Amino acid sequence: MIRRGFPRAISKARKTLSQKIEDYALIGDCETAALVGRNGSIDWLCWPAFDSDACFAAILGTHRNGRWLIAPTEDVTAISRRYLGNTLILETRLKQRPAPSR
Repeated sequence: MIRRGFPRAISKARKTLSQKIEDYALIGDCETAALVGRNGSIDWLCWPAFDSDACFAAILGTHRNGRWLIAPTEDVTAISRRYLGNTLILETRLKQRPAPSR
């Protein structure tokens, strides 16, 4: 049942989609740019140019804004990021606990 305002599921997703602004890094190619969250999610991208409409805009915070995310299915224990050399190439490493032996 949907009531006035946001339904509970949407309200929960709204709280978890975007991250703190300091958790984003910029990648780009001088034609356009994207904001990448610490979890590897592209939460903002205007494509194919800076003045294009956003095709991913999860940074705005609702389930309808979209994002692009590839992530491990297991819990992540540590995240590290760095730019390679003098580029906007962002390397993100997600560390997980080792799987138990069987």
